[in-house]
Amino acid sequence: MLSNKNIIVTGSSSGIGLSITKALLKNNLNVLGISRRNPDFSNKNYQHFQFDLSKIEREYDKFRDFIKHKTIHGLISNAGTGRLDSLENFSPRQISQFIKLNLNSHIIMTRLLLPHFKTNNSGFLI
Repeated sequence: MLSNKNIIVTGSSSGIGLSITKALLKNNLNVLGISRRNPDFSNKNYQHFQFDLSKIEREYDKFRDFIKHKTIHGLISNAGTGRLDSLENFSPRQISQFIKLNLNSHIIMTRLLLPHFKTNNSGFLI
């Protein structure tokens, strides 16, 4: 049973991440939401952590300190962005930004939480 567990949801302020967050809250879970923007709702079981995951290298220590004294039971790594277009229409900078958010941030978040999950002998990644 997941009731009263602490779940991190990235991309929690809009789209699929917002829907996931609301579903978790409806089922009495505590959500630590991460996104660039504040969501347009409030809930006593929701704590927002505002930062841009495409800049996770700069924010890593800040986030590590944020979760240091919390028991995290799972990560739903949902943040991402995209644009449908031909590859040749993207600049090298745009490609790098997509990779930073859509790949690197997920790997780094997972790396950050794995020791926590191992210490607690519990945790899940989605």
